[in-house]
Amino acid sequence: MWLYVVVTLLTLLVYFLVRKRPVKDQPLVRTKPFLVRAGTLEAHPLAVSPKTANIAYANMIVSKRELKGQVFEDAALILMRRHPLLRARSIKLHGELYLEEMGTVLPSVTKRLEGDWMSEFEEQFLIPHKTDTGPLWRLVFMPVDEGARYATANCRFQYALIFGFHHSIMDGTTFLTFFKDYVRAVGRLARNELSVDDEVASLPVPVSMDYLHPGLRNLRCCDTLLGYICFFFSKVTRSALKDARSKNQWLSKFPLEQERNPGCEVKTKYLPLEFSSALTSRLISSCRSHGVSVNSALTTVIGICVAEMLQDGEVTEDIRIKQASTVSLRRWFPDTLSGQGIGCYYSAVESSILVCADWRQRFWDIVKRTGSDIHDDLKQKSLDFLKLFLLLEYLHNSGLAPSELKGKTPKRHAIVNIITNIGNYDYINDVDDDIKLTARYTGTALHTFGSIFAHSLSTVGGKLFWGLEYFPNVTRAEIAEELATRIVKAMNGLFEHEH
Repeated sequence: MWLYVVVTLLTLLVYFLVRKRPVKDQPLVRTKPFLVRAGTLEAHPLAVSPKTANIAYANMIVSKRELKGQVFEDAALILMRRHPLLRARSIKLHGELYLEEMGTVLPSVTKRLEGDWMSEFEEQFLIPHKTDTGPLWRLVFMPVDEGARYATANCRFQYALIFGFHHSIMDGTTFLTFFKDYVRAVGRLARNELSVDDEVASLPVPVSMDYLHPGLRNLRCCDTLLGYICFFFSKVTRSALKDARSKNQWLSKFPLEQERNPGCEVKTKYLPLEFSSALTSRLISSCRSHGVSVNSALTTVIGICVAEMLQDGEVTEDIRIKQASTVSLRRWFPDTLSGQGIGCYYSAVESSILVCADWRQRFWDIVKRTGSDIHDDLKQKSLDFLKLFLLLEYLHNSGLAPSELKGKTPKRHAIVNIITNIGNYDYINDVDDDIKLTARYTGTALHTFGSIFAHSLSTVGGKLFWGLEYFPNVTRAEIAEELATRIVKAMNGLFEHEH
């Protein structure tokens, strides 16, 4: 007991002494080839799920001319030369995780002539990355038959581009930067305006979030003592996680599928939803007229649909639904991060939605409350979430992580939904006149730990694309499909006749 008190007091003393110190630069051990200590957002997924902390993107593009496979591979190589983390691998030195430049820079690009894009997309959540050799990303491209759904008279050739990344080097907002560069390179290569032999200047190694905010940087100063604290709190962490699971609203109604059916699949599955441009336009105009964000409205729709399922199809009494939204941290460090290329700058904030029995009459009031709950002190909430990441990283590095965090069983925390809204993707189509993006979906592998469902939202060509992730080891397919059906019904009912 006394040892616990002493260590706690020492940790607090060190923290308060260093918290006002200026933030130092990230320690770069060497520059050519680079070797840099991984920050919290890079190290956490590498520690928790080194092989399968996967984030994937499915993009449908159409082109005026046929694109050869070599064009896609050459464009990938050009981007690897430009962005350092695309040519990184993970190593462990003195108990710490580092990112080191690969010896031989070669992209992982595969052409598929058979199969469907959705099956390939879902595989990207499951296939391990070669973290020890790199690269920490890959591309599968699939030519789609002429006359396919998104092809036009001017752009007859359609391709599915399926990207898989380790989450340690990529987040949703960062992918916009990557994909814009990639489309530009593919277009210029196809027109012979660019050659793979042209010299490409590399960007500097991106700055980790740990070295942009004093609170995170100062936690790094307490490395040794914090390790001891993690030891003392490991049992408390176990109890907290177990308690969170017992309080999960969804699991109280729909028990964990793997416990009911031990032989079920352990993987991430995906239901793609596409809404018409007319309905999407009415959604946006309705949100503007009521002075709320589209994200708040869609987050509310999700909460309502979940509430209906928890109360046997109709909300008869007030219920609060726990959810979370992902957040890009770039907005708070524009001067530093404006020139950064590929790197991890994401977090999440927890929120809740109070769904009332008369929600149809009070929908826009609920949306306003939801938006306020999400955006209230958003910066501090986001940075507090990163501190939790840092704590979990220490638990893993010290070998003290409870089983709930080791991915051995599909443990769930109290959050039912996590929502990622990337926003409007249309500016990608200003990059190249010959290549256009027509549809896109994204998702993160959460079949071992996380929320019950995950939702990814974005608009392309005036249409809302909604990806609903579910996990067969957590929830049966028919239940996830019922949620998807309710979402479509709610969207049509709420916005079909809005002006």
